[in-house]
Amino acid sequence: MGTPQSVRPFGELRAGSELVEGRGSTEPVLSLPKGSPRTNLDFPRGPATYTAPVHVGTLELVLRIHGADSLKDRRRVVRALTARLRNKFNAAVADLEQDPAPHSARVGVACVANDGRYVDGQLTAIVNFVEALHLPLEVVSDAREIVRL
Repeated sequence: MGTPQSVRPFGELRAGSELVEGRGSTEPVLSLPKGSPRTNLDFPRGPATYTAPVHVGTLELVLRIHGADSLKDRRRVVRALTARLRNKFNAAVADLEQDPAPHSARVGVACVANDGRYVDGQLTAIVNFVEALHLPLEVVSDAREIVRL
């Protein structure tokens, strides 16, 4: 079967393969001989027809650490917090403090999703989780921002 006039092939065809119309679709489907490996050339390429919105949520937590007399104590608490947040919420977490003091910390959290309400709920759950932790810290303030890209 040759290439139909109404269907424009994408990429190159290998020897022994043919371009056929898809079932119920006008997009070409590449038919490969049995046992041949698939590569990126085997699939149609073209412009995306729909792009879902992307919502990026950021959260900055200002924390007060109780009982931390040294930077080593502070680092222990902040590392425990960031590890728990990464594991539970699958979010990007970082210590934002440039010049750390033993009794305070700034932690940044970022989440990405295609729904802004989900991102807002995720950030709210993170704040509630940090406040309920059994670590020697308290949340002094939190700043949220959600951006649609």
